[in-house]
Amino acid sequence: MALFKLDQVFGYQDANDIKKLWASNTIPTGAEEGEIWLDTSAATYKLKRYNGTGWDALCDLTPTEVLTKIKTVDGAGSGLDADLLDGQDSTFYRNAGNLNAGTIPLAQVPTVLTGKDADKLDGQEGSYYQNATYINAGTLSKDRLPAEALRTDVSKDVSAHVEWQDTYQARFGNDADLRLQHTGTTTYIDNYTGDMYIRQLSHGSNIIVQAEDTSGTLTTFLTVDPDAKCVRADGFLNLGDCLTTERSLVISSGAITVFSSYHKVDTEDSAAADDLITINGGHTGDLLILQPATHQRQVTLVDSTGNLCLAGNFTLTDTRDKIVLIALDVGGVLSWHELSRSNNQ
Repeated sequence: MALFKLDQVFGYQDANDIKKLWASNTIPTGAEEGEIWLDTSAATYKLKRYNGTGWDALCDLTPTEVLTKIKTVDGAGSGLDADLLDGQDSTFYRNAGNLNAGTIPLAQVPTVLTGKDADKLDGQEGSYYQNATYINAGTLSKDRLPAEALRTDVSKDVSAHVEWQDTYQARFGNDADLRLQHTGTTTYIDNYTGDMYIRQLSHGSNIIVQAEDTSGTLTTFLTVDPDAKCVRADGFLNLGDCLTTERSLVISSGAITVFSSYHKVDTEDSAAADDLITINGGHTGDLLILQPATHQRQVTLVDSTGNLCLAGNFTLTDTRDKIVLIALDVGGVLSWHELSRSNNQ
């Protein structure tokens, strides 16, 4: 297209011949011959065409006049690339959060939705998945339990009864070594490892064993008194197996070490006779019954040489012979004092 004079009117055909329209307040770089530049560096905009080496002024136009002329060629296929639309950048219109009217047709919604709120999930209503009956896999994480739930990994105050049905055990320890069980008629406390302690840690308080008789009367039968350092039996004390189970001791250098209330005593190296001078073991208040292991060997308890306080020496010669002793603390030394003797020769 030939260049027109400055006093010519820039018309419709001239606009059709435009290859590219620049709009800026600085001289464009990389322009080709015939391209148009809208110079906005001054209050009055100027249209200029590039002649291959420089820019020729076409006419002086106000912004309003420029807009009026652009509207005459604007539209579909015009090639006009605006920077803003209604004052908004293209990113504004690509953000779904800025939609403020209308609804998306269902046909435009993909078949598979992620993070959407559907009417059904795999053909089921939401109420179906709220019913624990339909859970068929996995285990519930402890972190999903409510704060009031009884958990095994945290300390928790229990404010209601926990019932184990008959024959089921409450088990404690890594290997379930301690077990409590009620069978419906009998209650068991079973310990499978180590010693079992029943401890009363309330200062000065007793351990009391009670039971109901056939009439339903609750009676105390045994009291462990820590201050008196004694066990009180409210009734007859039946030693039972203590008097029938074999617990024999052999004298060693004139001494034995007791661990029960009843012992049979034999001579060292099965000698025909031996002296018992010292009794080790026991605690203040313990009762001890001694008898010979056999009538073929004699054991003599010696008075006042070791820690025996007797009514004179006493020789056990017959298996029916017995002596009853009690352990007492005298001046910080445990000694055994005679209560009675039975000589059945």
